[in-house]
Amino acid sequence: MSIYSHSRATHSATVENWEGNEHMSTIGWLTPEGDEVCDDCAGPSGPFAGDGYCRLWDEVDTPRHCEDCGALLDVALTEDGLCYVADYVTRDLESQGHLGEVTAQWAYAYPGFERYMPQGYNPETQTLN
Repeated sequence: MSIYSHSRATHSATVENWEGNEHMSTIGWLTPEGDEVCDDCAGPSGPFAGDGYCRLWDEVDTPRHCEDCGALLDVALTEDGLCYVADYVTRDLESQGHLGEVTAQWAYAYPGFERYMPQGYNPETQTLN
């Protein structure tokens, strides 16, 4: 069960199943109003109709999700962004003993975060020893 209400059947993004968590990654667009959205939520004309949409090309400091459906957007993270993901992975593992659904998506989409994890992190089991 996904935390997102958007219908997966109508979504053109890549959908992968990762240990029971749905993972989506799709191109991100900045609307003329300043919202960050995925391809499908860009509207019926899509971002290619010259409606003022800009591709989210630049690296960002935190993972981005579509503001309409919640899909994880395929945007590169800066080193600070990878540290941000590592911090949330560490918090989840220390407080819950496992990754939450969104944090698991980030960990899967941004494996470079692992170099910022504390000693004792096991990427195969997603645990701290």
